[in-house]
Amino acid sequence: MDTKQLKAANPIEEVALRYGTLHRSGVNYKMLCPFHDDHHPSLGIHVGGQYFKCHACGAGGDVIGLVMGFEHCSFAQAVEIIGNGKWKIENEKKEAKTKVETKPVSSSPSPNNSQLSILNSQFKSLLLPVASGHSELSPAWLDFDVGLAPAFVPEAFRAMRGRIIFPIYDAGGTLTGFGARRVDTGAQAGEISDSPKYLNSANNGLFDKSRMLYGIHRAAEAIREKGFAYLTEGYKDTLAMHAAGFTNTVALGGTAFTAGQAQVLHGFCSRAVLLLDNDPAGQAATVRLLEEPPGGLQLSFLRLPTAKDPDELFRRLGRAGFCRYMEVLTERVGAGEKRLLAFCLRHPETARHVERMLGEDDLPFTSEVYSNLLHFTAMGLSRQLMPEAERLLIEILSAVFPDLPLPMGVPASLLSETEETICYDLVDYFRLEYYEERILTETSRLTGLLKGTFGSHTDLLERLSRHISVQAGLTACLSRTPVLDERWLLYK
Repeated sequence: MDTKQLKAANPIEEVALRYGTLHRSGVNYKMLCPFHDDHHPSLGIHVGGQYFKCHACGAGGDVIGLVMGFEHCSFAQAVEIIGNGKWKIENEKKEAKTKVETKPVSSSPSPNNSQLSILNSQFKSLLLPVASGHSELSPAWLDFDVGLAPAFVPEAFRAMRGRIIFPIYDAGGTLTGFGARRVDTGAQAGEISDSPKYLNSANNGLFDKSRMLYGIHRAAEAIREKGFAYLTEGYKDTLAMHAAGFTNTVALGGTAFTAGQAQVLHGFCSRAVLLLDNDPAGQAATVRLLEEPPGGLQLSFLRLPTAKDPDELFRRLGRAGFCRYMEVLTERVGAGEKRLLAFCLRHPETARHVERMLGEDDLPFTSEVYSNLLHFTAMGLSRQLMPEAERLLIEILSAVFPDLPLPMGVPASLLSETEETICYDLVDYFRLEYYEERILTETSRLTGLLKGTFGSHTDLLERLSRHISVQAGLTACLSRTPVLDERWLLYK
């Protein structure tokens, strides 16, 4: 039988059906393309012309070329497969079924991975479009293939019916499993309130919850470039971070961070920032993980003080507001600077005094947005008239420091006074804390400059000496034990 007769005897739509689900498109069909990492069916199967064409990657050809793509084989091998009817994919299905029935599934690659991949792909192709609820989140949801499971699905996925489905891939882009979130809307919420909020694929030859990092297939390159990863609890939180441009983000799928997940992440970076939910469970997990970081990773943390999680914050502020919020929240500002400004926000009548003293002592705030907010507060400007960054900073500082601790060295007699009496006296203690922090930081910076340069350093030393004198004078005035004084410079 020559190739012409071979193609006539094997209609392309019948052969294509052996490799995946066909979706009706007029008189033709669509399916997932084997020639690229296809997330949405983009391979057109043209019945009348008996050819295929991918509208995404441009691949095209006849039924022999289609088999070459799916079987990863040569032209001659594809002709032999079609002619003899020995479809490798069918053989693999039978072998996988035998293995599943006779041997427990392990977490390492096994012969049944082919069957599992086919089942996963078939289920994903059935997902229905689902609204993200926010126009700026929708592109990320589409890019991550989020969908709604219909009523009719393969038996293995029956528990996921009617749920929002989050396909889960490994770092190489292989579809390993799914996360399924309960839909809590209207009357339906009452009907399913007893069911788990999330369901995951069972651990098998492809999916391993202890090594799962949701979004790693989209985040790996950004994590490697930036040198660290943000770790969120939920899938939706990672989608919000990606929608805002923080593409070095993956989700743990809960508050647990396992050694297996750390091992996977270690292939791309050595540092991670915990961004778990701002609730008791999330913050307790943060403390626990910081005490015992898994897998030798360097861990730090970030808390959203005015939102439960990134998804909630994004939906409230939008993309631009979310990015500005993160910029303000992550700005490298010392704790003393934050506390002093927070004190001025709680006691606006002190703001003008603080602004004047910082100017006279040549120690203004290091952050422009902090300086601006101090100035606006001193002017008595309404918060509604302030720029967005300053309004967000008010929101953040008010939440971070609801119960502002008193600085060290405050005399007991001062604590017995009324709040109206003590605020002007206390402000200098907060100012001193800020000065000490600034001067120590400046000293460290100048030391590095002095070591790395030659010649006269008179200007640098005079500036440092002047700042230490200011700090020492304020320390003496408040009768507080100094962190450093003028002798410190001479001894060093």
